[in-house]
Amino acid sequence: MHCFHKYLRIFVDEIRIVIKARACIIFVLVQILKRFTMHFSVFVLFFVFAVASAEITPEQQAEQFKKIHDKCQSDPATHVDDAVFDKLRRGEKVTEPNLAKHTLCMNVGSGIQSENGDINIEKLRTILERGPANKAKVDEIIGKCGTRSSTNAEEAAEALANCVRQYRPERPEGDHHGPHDHHHHH
Repeated sequence: MHCFHKYLRIFVDEIRIVIKARACIIFVLVQILKRFTMHFSVFVLFFVFAVASAEITPEQQAEQFKKIHDKCQSDPATHVDDAVFDKLRRGEKVTEPNLAKHTLCMNVGSGIQSENGDINIEKLRTILERGPANKAKVDEIIGKCGTRSSTNAEEAAEALANCVRQYRPERPEGDHHGPHDHHHHH
């Protein structure tokens, strides 16, 4: 039985990866139905829908971004003093040479920008949809902020963060990168 559970866990991870592209779900279900007996496939069917409909929790999201943030902070080239983030949270203007580099590092880490500064619209949309914005608001943000504004990758990252930040009047504690929130643990 243990071996079976182990297999199922690997299988579920595979499903989870495929489900990232929701369009594939029917294909996945067909594959599952082919692979298992009818009785068992009904169970898997329910399970797949449960996994598909379970969005990432805010805690998981915060943890994910904390990892990316820690990685960016551990590199002197992209390190930014915490006091700078406090100023940003209060809406103060900051001049911090590493801030654009740090923002690009965060955006690349979370998948919303590539190393060269190109914006991944679908990933940006996914992250925005996890937030409080409704679909119309998300479309508006994408329309306004989704076009790359500079040939320089770091400037493009900073412009994207600043643009998205305008749509978040109720900035939660720890939000200093625009499209995503994460919390500092002191």
